[in-house]
Amino acid sequence: MFGLFKRKDDSKRFVTTASEVASFVETLDESGRARLLLCAQEFRQRIAPDSPQIDEMLLRPADFSTADCSAIYRQMEHMQATATSQSQQTVARVAEMGIKDDRMIRELEFQRYAMRLWMTALAARLCPDCLEPVRAVWLALTGVADETIRKVAETEQARRRISASCGVPRGLGVSLDEVIRDIRVVPIL
Repeated sequence: MFGLFKRKDDSKRFVTTASEVASFVETLDESGRARLLLCAQEFRQRIAPDSPQIDEMLLRPADFSTADCSAIYRQMEHMQATATSQSQQTVARVAEMGIKDDRMIRELEFQRYAMRLWMTALAARLCPDCLEPVRAVWLALTGVADETIRKVAETEQARRRISASCGVPRGLGVSLDEVIRDIRVVPIL
């Protein structure tokens, strides 16, 4: 009986994640969707070298058991909670210095949704009610024009050069060329 309640609670979490990501994507213009797709691929490529099985699971969740997908989903939720807490602390520290940086806050938001986007692939595997909304989100993202992706990539390249010149690494060791090469690599749902 308790297992039934757990499954219902899990389904609510999966639906909530899918709904929140869909709502965020709906607010984005084409450039914003390209930026989210770039951030999502950057996130996937950061974890792929250390966890090739997780990378495969994100790309082909139906090929894995629900138990495995659920375990990775929970790990990603934990990562998300930790990252959100750290982001909030960073924003608070910066605000204490009298600085309000809306660009930093927006960047943190994109990073958060980039991870959540991949979580939707797992949610689609774990909750049949999520499948169609998740497909629609990925379709909206992959519908971005190549020219827009090129412009967003050029902007990111400039950001990385500026950050590097200031001694602040950006991209966490992920090659922007590899991110762009894989920009249209999306889950098979």
